[in-house]
Amino acid sequence: MLADAGAAGAWASGRLDRPLSATSGFPAIAEGAAPPREPAAPRPGPTAPDPSPARPAPARGKTEDEPERLRRLARARREADAADRELRAREREAADARREEDTARERAERLERRVAELAGELHRLEDEHRQALTAARTARTRTRTADRRVRDAARRAETAAARADRPTESA
Repeated sequence: MLADAGAAGAWASGRLDRPLSATSGFPAIAEGAAPPREPAAPRPGPTAPDPSPARPAPARGKTEDEPERLRRLARARREADAADRELRAREREAADARREEDTARERAERLERRVAELAGELHRLEDEHRQALTAARTARTRTRTADRRVRDAARRAETAAARADRPTESA
């Protein structure tokens, strides 16, 4: 990372007797470089958290006991298998629900078309019904008129027949 081979070698060997200049190996910018800063005071490192009382921390330098590690690995595998089975079951549930939704939506669309057809048929039948009622009123009016004319004609015929049957008075 350092452009100055001498500075890089001193850095890598860990034998720095003074801080490197900021522009080591870059003479073009050395004139405008800021003077080297004092090294910052080292920060204290992070403190280790207190071990929980429920689970003691393993002793330094000792590794986890192999049977315990195998038990934990087996338990993790069982949990992963169970989670995978649960996932597959939920995927099947979701697929079933989607199929049910598709079937219900298709049925609703089919029934909506049928309702529209029947509504059109109902409208047509209502128009026909209105026309039939109008025709019935017209026919009733014509029937009454015809009956009245028949009665009038019958009266005139009776009157005419009665006149014809009467002797005429001639002198």
